[in-house]
Amino acid sequence: KLKIFLSLARNIIVIRQLITNNKLVVYSSLLVLSSCFTMFLTNVLLKKKAKSKHIMVLMESLVSGHQFTQIRERAADKLEKIFFDPYIQKESVYQERKKIKSMKY
Repeated sequence: KLKIFLSLARNIIVIRQLITNNKLVVYSSLLVLSSCFTMFLTNVLLKKKAKSKHIMVLMESLVSGHQFTQIRERAADKLEKIFFDPYIQKESVYQERKKIKSMKY
């Protein structure tokens, strides 16, 4: 007789019991191992990641259009600051235009 039992540890080991000469033979099925390994990898890769605490944003001058990047906290309000504008050689108001990327800062 041939009996197949799947282990409780995520179908990793397939035990086939062959009743010949009263011996228990244990085989590991490569097919089952590879499918479980693939399932484990997809669970790890598709798991939701925590959002970063800081983001990089693009700041733009309201007067000349000069742009530069700035890092701010994700939860903070949009930036609006006064910086030196090299195009007009004076200080001008800069506003946040868009988010560029998340930072692991």
